[in-house]
Amino acid sequence: MTQTGAQTSRTMAGGCECGKVRWRLEQGTAIGPVEICHCGQCNRMTSHVVAAVAVADRGLSWLETDLLRWYASSDHAQRGFCGNCGSQLAWRVTDPEQRTSTSLMVGSFDDKSDLRASRHIFVAHKAPYYDITDDLPQHAEWDENDIAL
Repeated sequence: MTQTGAQTSRTMAGGCECGKVRWRLEQGTAIGPVEICHCGQCNRMTSHVVAAVAVADRGLSWLETDLLRWYASSDHAQRGFCGNCGSQLAWRVTDPEQRTSTSLMVGSFDDKSDLRASRHIFVAHKAPYYDITDDLPQHAEWDENDIAL
């Protein structure tokens, strides 16, 4: 389920730590591979790295959204989080005319059993206090054309 062109084999759900923000992916939703991001922004937002997976917006529903907040983390992207507990939930392109997918934080999935890490991205920006010791492919940057949903 984590390969390019893959689809969810079942309905999946997730949310924040306190349960005040929830999301659902319908069965058959396009889903990309799990990527581990080492960019400086992810480091600052989480105090380390982010594991995220892109999903097609047409299969993603946001539930219990009264406390869902979107932070403009750059001039073209925003990050979704819970306004109560602060849990990081998502990353997406700001402009809805350009957006076709949202990256969900892997930690927000209720059941992570179908998810597998596929590669490291932005390793050129990795913090110096740790080493990457697994055998996953490492990419200095990221090319948005690499993953097509």
